[in-house]
Amino acid sequence: MNLKKYDVVLLNDDEHSYSYVCCMLNDVFGLTQDQALQKAKEVDSKGEVILYTGYFEHAEYKASIIDAYGPDQSMPKSNGSMKVDIRETVS
Repeated sequence: MNLKKYDVVLLNDDEHSYSYVCCMLNDVFGLTQDQALQKAKEVDSKGEVILYTGYFEHAEYKASIIDAYGPDQSMPKSNGSMKVDIRETVS
């Protein structure tokens, strides 16, 4: 059994609006609008943001929900969900 911790890392792009990111974070992680907006600003300014840290199976599940979330309907160039990485947590 793998007891290592993993981060779900959301990657920035130009295909998704702040509104999309905030709604997705609310739906997937239950973040408030203020919390979601803070994460959206961080991914926009830093290029990535950690959304979740936990065991691999849970991280994989959260990442799969983001992968399946779909395109931003308000952005014509949005071709799909935002990209997400799963990375071993650095202690």
